[in-house]
Amino acid sequence: MHSITDVCNEAGLSLDDIRCLLMDVRADWATTETVSDSEHSLILQSVQNINAALPEGRQIVPAPLEQMPLDQQQRLVDNASQVFGFPLAIAALQEIKMVEALQIAKNQAIQGIVEQKRTELNQYLHLQSQADQTAFITALHSIAGVCPKKKADGTSQAMTDEATATNLQLAEILELMGK
Repeated sequence: MHSITDVCNEAGLSLDDIRCLLMDVRADWATTETVSDSEHSLILQSVQNINAALPEGRQIVPAPLEQMPLDQQQRLVDNASQVFGFPLAIAALQEIKMVEALQIAKNQAIQGIVEQKRTELNQYLHLQSQADQTAFITALHSIAGVCPKKKADGTSQAMTDEATATNLQLAEILELMGK
C-alpha cells in the first residue's frame, strides 16, 4: 500500500488529479488515503504516457474560460459531466444558459437605447425643420413688406364698369323686343 500523498509527490500531480485517475477503478476514490501497488503502478504509468506524448518542455495550458466561446464551454461541460458526475453538469449548463440570457438581455437593452436615441434625434430634426420653415416664411413676409405695392390702374376698372352698363342696356332692349 502507498500513501496517496506520497504518490502525489512521486508523480508530480495534485491530490485532485490522483483522485480523478482513481475514479474509474475505486468506489471510494474521493476519500481514499492509500492506493494499492497495482493502482500505484497504473498512476505512474499514466503520467509517463502523458509526458511521453507531449513535446519536451511543453505543457497543456487550457484557455481561460472567459475567452472560450459558449459552444466550446458547453462541450467542456459535457465532457466534465462524464468525469465528475451529472449534478456538476446541470449546474454548469444552467450557468451557461444564464450567461446566454444575460447576453440576449444586454443586446436587447442596447437595441432599445439605440432606438430611443434615434427617435429623439428624429424628433429634434422635425422641430428644427419646423423652426427653419417658420424662419423662411417670416423672411419672405419681411421681404414682401419692403417691395413697392402695385397701384391700381383705373383703366381696367373703367372698362369693366362700361361693359357692365352696356350689358344692362342690351338686356333692356332685348326685353323690349320680346326676346
